[in-house]
Amino acid sequence: MGFFGTQFQVDKKVGVISGASQGLGLALAKQLFAKGASLIIISRSETKLKNAKKQILSCTKVHEDQFVEYLAADLIDYQAASKIIPLLDRLGVDKPDFLFCCAGAAHPQYFLNMTNKDLDFGMDTNYKTCVNLVELLAKRMIDTTPPEDGGILSDLKITAGIGNNRPIRHIALFSSEVAFYNFLGYAEYGPAKAAIKAFGDSIRHELKPYCVKVHVVFPGNFESEGYEVENRLKPAACKDIEGSSKPISVDRCAELVIKGIDHGELYIHTDLIGWVLNSFSLGFNPRNWGLFQVIVALVGAIVGGLIDFFHQVLIQGYFRKEGGFIRNNNIKQDENKSD
Repeated sequence: MGFFGTQFQVDKKVGVISGASQGLGLALAKQLFAKGASLIIISRSETKLKNAKKQILSCTKVHEDQFVEYLAADLIDYQAASKIIPLLDRLGVDKPDFLFCCAGAAHPQYFLNMTNKDLDFGMDTNYKTCVNLVELLAKRMIDTTPPEDGGILSDLKITAGIGNNRPIRHIALFSSEVAFYNFLGYAEYGPAKAAIKAFGDSIRHELKPYCVKVHVVFPGNFESEGYEVENRLKPAACKDIEGSSKPISVDRCAELVIKGIDHGELYIHTDLIGWVLNSFSLGFNPRNWGLFQVIVALVGAIVGGLIDFFHQVLIQGYFRKEGGFIRNNNIKQDENKSD
């Protein structure tokens, strides 16, 4: 964790935000625009993007030459996502300064009621939309100037963030707290968000020498259109395990994300439970308040199995009361499709 800001200067910078027609993506776009950034926002719906653009431009401009452009594209489709490149060329943007991959959705339900389309939706919407965009833009964001051969001491200093005068660019990937502990109801959503975490860990190592810092965000509950849909679909057992967590406002969530990037955090949390779950599975993960996390990790090693056992007892109770979890004949339908 960085104790001294600021590591995320967006004034007169240009950024790309996916999933920005509503929810957290839109809230982030408004706040970054108000800090002086120009933006390219991406979503599938052109109607929603036009409305989002109006909302962003209603914020006070810091500079007269600030702009907001949009791209209506389904990022699951790589060819559609590729339209971002000619748009950047048309706008004269050589290297985007930051990329926020916010697109995603959760439709919680029992796994035994899911179809292959449900599972494809989870991976496509929450993982492929992110990876496709990063693959297209990461090569454009990097500085390919050959590094000076300063030896191991130079490598140590640059890795520690000392003595490197090249501009830092940022990629923020939006995962979820279920990446640390997934549970009943999120078989469609959790695996994709865990994949985002793993993807971020991999490219974080590779892109840092090119002065691109990769952050992975693990938001807790926040008020949004998607959260309302998720709660309507969520099985009772899933709600019980999740607990009564009052969602924060989407604007507050956006503030915490920007603050985390500004402080240099590689893993960003918006509530305490996310930080605790991260600490319980610390391993080789980046640290936020590392010493305290080690202590919490020791506690997690002691009580983690008991918590999971308690959750299984709770689920067994719902299984008994509901007479099982299957609510339709999707299994039979899927078997017929595979013949």
